[in-house]
Amino acid sequence: NGVFSLNTQNTSYLFRTTSRGHLEHIYYGARVSAADAEALCLKNNMMLGTTVAYDAENPAYSLETLPQEYSGIGKGDFRHTPMELILPDGSFVTDFVYKSHSVSKTPVTDAALPFATGEGETLTVILADKKYPDLKLELYYTVFEDCNVIARHARLCNGGAGDVIIRKLMSFMFDLPRADYTMLTLDGGWAKEAHIHERPVSYGILVNDSTTGGSSNRHNPAFMLKKKGSNEEWGEVLGFNLI
Repeated sequence: NGVFSLNTQNTSYLFRTTSRGHLEHIYYGARVSAADAEALCLKNNMMLGTTVAYDAENPAYSLETLPQEYSGIGKGDFRHTPMELILPDGSFVTDFVYKSHSVSKTPVTDAALPFATGEGETLTVILADKKYPDLKLELYYTVFEDCNVIARHARLCNGGAGDVIIRKLMSFMFDLPRADYTMLTLDGGWAKEAHIHERPVSYGILVNDSTTGGSSNRHNPAFMLKKKGSNEEWGEVLGFNLI
C-alpha cells in the first residue's frame, strides 16, 4: 500500500507515498508493525487557516502540514528546505515525487564520503522533479539491524535537464511531530571536551555547527533529542550522528 517499513531489532521507521507522489514521514521510534501506518499517519480532512493547498483538486492536501522525508521549495511548503537549486530556466521551485525504489542486501555508499560500516541492507528511493523529470533525487536508507541504526544520505542526479546550480543539498531531513524535545549537544575546547549542553527545541532555528571544516573538540557532530523527563534509564531519546 505504498508504505516503506524499516526495522532494526528495537526500532521502526515508517514512511509512505501520498496520492500526489510525495514521501510522507509517518513514524520513528520503538518497534511497531507496518500495519500500524494508517493509524499513525497524518489525518487532515480540511484546509487549515493560512496553509496553501498543493492543487485545487484537494484543498486539504498541503505540503506545509504534511510531514515529509525531504522538502522542496514552493508549492505551499514554507520550511527551511534541505535543498536549494537554480533550475535551467532560472527558477528555483522544485517538486520531487516518487519514481521508483530498490533494495540492496549490502550498504550503498559513496566512496568519496565517510560512511558507517558493517552488515546492513539499503533502501533506495528515487524521486523525479515534475517539471524536469531527468532531474532525480536519490534517498538512501541503510539499516544496521543489530545496533538499531539507520544511516541516511542523498544524491542529486542530472540526467540531461540542462545546467542545474546547487546552492544547498543536505544529507537528510527529519520531520518530527510536535513534542516537548530538548536538544543535548557536546561542546567545549581543548582539554575541556564534551561538556553537556541542553537547550529546548522551540520556534525559530537552533544551530549546532563548527566552522573548522570538520568535527572537533569545539562542537561534536553527535546530538540527541529527548522528550521531557527522559534520562539514562527511562524515556524516549533520539540520537543522531552527522558523519
